[in-house]
Amino acid sequence: MPTARWTGVVLLGLAALAAHADPGDVGRPEPGAVRAGGWSFHIDNDAFGLTPSDRDYTGGFAFTLYGDRVLDHPLSIHALLRGFDRLVGVERLARAGRTRRHALEFGIAAFTPSDITRAEPVPDDHPYGCVIFVGATTGRPLPAQGVSYDTNLTLGLLGTSVCETMQEGLHATFSGDDPRGWDHQISDGGEPTFRWSLNRNALLWARRGAGGTRELVWTAEAALGGITGLGVGLGWRSGRIASPWWSFTPQEAEYIVLGGGGTGDRGRGDRYLWAGLMLRYRLYNVLLQGQFRDSDVTFSRDELRPVVGEAWVGYTFPGPWGLELSVAVRARSQEIEALDDIPVWGSLVIRRPD
Repeated sequence: MPTARWTGVVLLGLAALAAHADPGDVGRPEPGAVRAGGWSFHIDNDAFGLTPSDRDYTGGFAFTLYGDRVLDHPLSIHALLRGFDRLVGVERLARAGRTRRHALEFGIAAFTPSDITRAEPVPDDHPYGCVIFVGATTGRPLPAQGVSYDTNLTLGLLGTSVCETMQEGLHATFSGDDPRGWDHQISDGGEPTFRWSLNRNALLWARRGAGGTRELVWTAEAALGGITGLGVGLGWRSGRIASPWWSFTPQEAEYIVLGGGGTGDRGRGDRYLWAGLMLRYRLYNVLLQGQFRDSDVTFSRDELRPVVGEAWVGYTFPGPWGLELSVAVRARSQEIEALDDIPVWGSLVIRRPD
């Protein structure tokens, strides 16, 4: 397909950037960077949603490390992210600020049709999909200007048996149906994919007083790679908030915060309600359209709705042992033209701020 060809060209370009990345970038402290920033564990599952079922985005897990220390991690891809950001010119956008915030994310996300008991392909429903990924995020806050530029590079592997094994184990434990159609997943057998994104977040309004803090942030987004498109959205939170507005970025998530793990700097003892919405214009979605390998179930672009809306509501509160807990429910409009259901899933985030 034409999309696969230009995606291949970009992948080759990324490989070239990796080959020429400055090795000294890795592990080099940056001005204003936070050496230790804690960690978080994120769980998504449609069983936590309003209508529990295996369909569309069925669930995922992600573990995120925050702070400048992630530059030293043996699996860090921040040098590659930095090379891409320089090529695109993001550093020039944020030249007024020197502070950097970093995050390193590892995760997995799984997708299924509604009937997982069918062993044959299901051509009119969401394809099986599995992506294992590592992601690097760099935040560039400019507090004096009320804006922040966040970039993320996610490298993923499609088409492995990991999600099948995970789902079979969970269903065996909780007496669910045996999934039988994973041989028809996108890119079955395995192939790499990637996603690079840029988010410009801006503080629209904030009020702080004895009754708490209220903030409203708007976001503009551009993404290239396995999921390509443009987006715009709003995020709101209200309550007892000590963390800076630019450190909380649920609007940057694609599925299991794929491409938006946040950049730390949370406040201890925070307790607040949060909500938001995003509208995205899709140009390409590898999880529905496939990539290089032939896949048994794919959709052409004219079989997909180009505009995808997502809304969420959540609550963050202190937990035991110095942990911070967040619970949320997300809903997304159906991307496949022939389907009318609204995928809904729930999230649980356990975070330990430093």
